Amino acid sequence: MKRVLKKLNILLLAAVLIVLAGCSGTGGSASEPVMEDGYYLDTICSISVYRMTDGEGEVKDAADMSDEASAAIGEAFELCSSLEAKFSRTRKDSEISRINGAKGEWVEVSSDTIGLLQKGLEYSKLSDGGFDITVGGITEQWDFHAAEGAKSG
Repeated sequence: MKRVLKKLNILLLAAVLIVLAGCSGTGGSASEPVMEDGYYLDTICSISVYRMTDGEGEVKDAADMSDEASAAIGEAFELCSSLEAKFSRTRKDSEISRINGAKGEWVEVSSDTIGLLQKGLEYSKLSDGGFDITVGGITEQWDFHAAEGAKSG
């Protein structure tokens, strides 16, 4: 378990360092990012593009390439939409919802969903059950989506 936590901490530290390195300037003043928000997987998703590589491989401020930056953000949100259609627990037509409602019957799903479930089981095993992909039934009992002040059942 300690080995798994150490690996997870190293991965987290690496991710933070990568993000911080990406935020460091190359000199000059910081430009305004190109930003857009969307709502996917039951949360607000905000994407900000600060710099981009142009067709010649030169890094430029996103504000100078706003059409390209907006197109890149649009592609990212298309991916979010695609993943939501497969993985959402709250959308009745998603692959995960169809699995949850199948009552043990076979459900045909995409390779993305199979990969997600395999990773979930792998992390559950690595964490000795600390991560549990089957926690949905319990969280429904807690009713996280109830209106503020409303009491469940």
